[in-house]
Amino acid sequence: MCKETVWRWEGSQQKVFDELKRRFVEGPILVATSYMCPLCVESDASDFATGAVLSMLCEDEKWHPCAFLSKGLNDIERNYDIHDKEMLGII
Repeated sequence: MCKETVWRWEGSQQKVFDELKRRFVEGPILVATSYMCPLCVESDASDFATGAVLSMLCEDEKWHPCAFLSKGLNDIERNYDIHDKEMLGII
């Protein structure tokens, strides 16, 4: 991921990509939200984008994702303080 390094899509990259695709469609990715279970919102922001994940504590005592969000920031939002950018992911 250096500017001077040339990116090449070769067999090893294709193999990993195919494995990721397989895993994403193999089992349930998102669980249906139940408001009877604990929920958790995690957000993160950079200078150019914000994102969030809503997760739920399931019967197996593990946190499973319910929803994802990612959004690029417009020119005005890029001038926000970091705590306001983080809040955008939650909102």
